[in-house]
Amino acid sequence: METSRFNFAARSGMPFRGLAIAIATLLWPGCQESPATNGTPAGAAHATNETVAPGAAPAGDIPPARQSSEPQTADDVLKKMFEVYRECRSYRDTGVMKSAIRAPVAGNEKTEDFTTCFKRPDRYRFTKSWMLDGKEEEQVIWRSGAEFQIRWNTRPNLKPADSLETAIGLGHPQSEITAAMLMADVKHSLAGDTVGHKLAGDDAIDGHACWQIDALTTKQQPVKFWIDKHSFLLRQFRHSRKAGEVLDERTITWQPEINVEIPDSALQLDPPAAK
Repeated sequence: METSRFNFAARSGMPFRGLAIAIATLLWPGCQESPATNGTPAGAAHATNETVAPGAAPAGDIPPARQSSEPQTADDVLKKMFEVYRECRSYRDTGVMKSAIRAPVAGNEKTEDFTTCFKRPDRYRFTKSWMLDGKEEEQVIWRSGAEFQIRWNTRPNLKPADSLETAIGLGHPQSEITAAMLMADVKHSLAGDTVGHKLAGDDAIDGHACWQIDALTTKQQPVKFWIDKHSFLLRQFRHSRKAGEVLDERTITWQPEINVEIPDSALQLDPPAAK
């Protein structure tokens, strides 16, 4: 199958020199692949050279017994996924990202909970939280039209961002992956710039039947997609990087919804406190 490239983004890591430097680099929150130029995803179905038997339906008129609503290739699935996100009128999710760095002499594990609310064309609010040294850290990335903000509960002096991409920065793949599919002016995404897509079978995420797609980043790092067979929403994504004997793996799981009513209060920079 011809390899196609989904070029929403790629970020390149810094060079590694020795095990200690590799571990330090992977632990640094801004270490991802360098931006690449945005493109439009493309998928194509397999062509066939079947001989039409006498009395059979003409080409293009597939008999009911052979009709299938399921995409035939990994590229078909990915193309449909991008279309669903780009065409929806609203989106929201809750989710978790689990990061694990494994090495012979050191390691690290981290869990981040997050929520996203989006209303077309350009109202967006992403919140993530995690524990650090026994204290809760919370970060908010917010957009309303051409206004952008970053809020961090332990860093109150952050300046407003000049774009959503700047606000997302390098340390929020769970935000950038969906934002790049929802908004055309967010061009960079770890999931967007991938090659060598292959259907790797069926799986279930939180009880939802999914296609599993294996691929590579343009830096030849393995990634996996789990895409809902019914809604074409992305339910899980995994990215692995290896530097010497150090393995960095991130698994992001979403519970997504589209075309749902989202109250204005959920999109405010400082939403009302829950009663």
